[in-house]
Amino acid sequence: QANKAGLMEIADVFVINKADRPGAEETRRDLDGMLDLTDYGEWRPPVVDAVATEGTGVAELWEQILAHRAHLEASGELGRRRGRRAREELTRIVAERLLERARQASDGDRYEALLDDVETRGTDPWAAADELLGG
Repeated sequence: QANKAGLMEIADVFVINKADRPGAEETRRDLDGMLDLTDYGEWRPPVVDAVATEGTGVAELWEQILAHRAHLEASGELGRRRGRRAREELTRIVAERLLERARQASDGDRYEALLDDVETRGTDPWAAADELLGG
């Protein structure tokens, strides 16, 4: 399930909580097996066993989080990630503001009418956007 959800590509540390329960060892073997199939380069996400209600594994988890942070800083990846997030945030803000300006410029009614036209396939989204943005 983790692989299908794309978690294998985005997680930096994996935690198996309730590691004292039946099936936890199998979950760990499966997770380790999936991790072995992927080339992670300089950082292979560690797998930490934990039982949060007992505090077991919490210290190791924190150590792994700190180790990952140190790796990100040393490799320059932390700066690259922050840069990407800043660029994405700017893009999101510009898109939101353009949408708000388009709504205001159309007095809202035209915007809603175009939404209806796109929904019923009376026009395509590109043509509707051009009309709203004056393009």
